[in-house]
Amino acid sequence: MNKKHWNSLKTASDVSDSLVKELTNHSYELVVSGLTKKLREGLNSL
Repeated sequence: MNKKHWNSLKTASDVSDSLVKELTNHSYELVVSGLTKKLREGLNSL
């Protein structure tokens, strides 16, 4: 699996919860944008 766009955070770091949520949402959007239209539509139905 390509780890080029993975985020790694240490749980004892001073990273705010809002930043973790922002990074997670950004990563999710990157993954979704790479899916086929059919798979994206399937996600929308969940």
